[in-house]
Amino acid sequence: MTFDAARYEQILPDVIADFVASELRARKPTKFAEVSALDVKASSNWRDDFALDSLDRMAVSAAAAEFFNVYDSGREDTLLGVANCERWTEVVLLSQAEATRNITFRSSGSTAAAKHFRHPHAWLEQEASHWADALRESGRTRIVTHVPLHHIYGYLWVAMLSVVSGLPWTRQATQSLRTPSFDNGDVLITTPHLLESWIARGISASANDVIAISSTGRFVSSDANTAQQKLGFTSVWEIYGSSETAGLGVRKSGEASYAWLPYIAQSNGANRDEVHLTRAIEDKFVSLPLPDHIERTDDGRFIVGPRNDDIVKIAGERIDLTTAREILRGIVGVADANIRTFQDGEFTALKAFVVPKDLSVDEPAFIDHLKQALRGTWSQAIHVSQWNVGTQVPKNDMGKLTDW
Repeated sequence: MTFDAARYEQILPDVIADFVASELRARKPTKFAEVSALDVKASSNWRDDFALDSLDRMAVSAAAAEFFNVYDSGREDTLLGVANCERWTEVVLLSQAEATRNITFRSSGSTAAAKHFRHPHAWLEQEASHWADALRESGRTRIVTHVPLHHIYGYLWVAMLSVVSGLPWTRQATQSLRTPSFDNGDVLITTPHLLESWIARGISASANDVIAISSTGRFVSSDANTAQQKLGFTSVWEIYGSSETAGLGVRKSGEASYAWLPYIAQSNGANRDEVHLTRAIEDKFVSLPLPDHIERTDDGRFIVGPRNDDIVKIAGERIDLTTAREILRGIVGVADANIRTFQDGEFTALKAFVVPKDLSVDEPAFIDHLKQALRGTWSQAIHVSQWNVGTQVPKNDMGKLTDW
């Protein structure tokens, strides 16, 4: 499998459209709430069509210059001129021809503040080629995506996979009540969040041979095996990785553990519980950080444990945010909840977002109810200095928990 420059040029406007739509919504959620990637791609002038002010244009252009590494070529100011997908595609292609096709991805910020990670193009192409070979062996003929192309998962599994494999791709609407339609040989790029929503609606695949690829995000009320059986997929593949590392392993429905990707090298640290990962680039091995606690199994595979950054220290106390979320979700009258850290002046504190089962409940009374319930079950609740009540726990367009 090789990189097809012509196919890359064809799909790049879609990557840009997803990126710009997401940046606008994140920048001003109320003003740009209805702006979709299709709107961005169809527009010949973003400034006029979306009423972008000078700060909007500067912010989105700067973010795009970082994402596509346009700064490497010194052409970043050309993004401030004509603003549409066609022109930005020209700028990005010219910049990449002069400098690099490296991409800088942003983490979801599901447990902490979002961070930026620059990935060498050689790594991205290597991983996409690996998956292209695997899908060719499984008889896949088309990519169907639920996910945007500017996240590392969508970029690898849709944009780059299509470029190196030659497979056609199509989007499938996620905000729709219509029963999804598939063809035999499809590979669906999706998330646990969306698969679980289909299970709840009793949906099943309309073809006999469809493989679903699920992102790193974990199932909440189900699992990959249940999704495969109830939704009628041939198999569900769970991809393990992060914005910082890209893909690290894969687990197919029916398997209890993950298999390492072939180019990931593992070794034990000083303790048996420590796992060190490295990946080769230009004949040098680069250390990869692990987002979760990993347990290697005797057969050379691995099991994913709790997140490493879910353990925080506040006022000398170690607090497990995973446990805290489960405690909140277990309170009578709570439908869902999230908890995370934030800076309260000079100090780190906790903030909670809670969804009541009864959405008409009096908010102050509901918060008092939460505090009362926690007094007997979670002593560390004293560190929660901010309470938010709403109709839905904030998540990004990949279904991952995010900040509010």
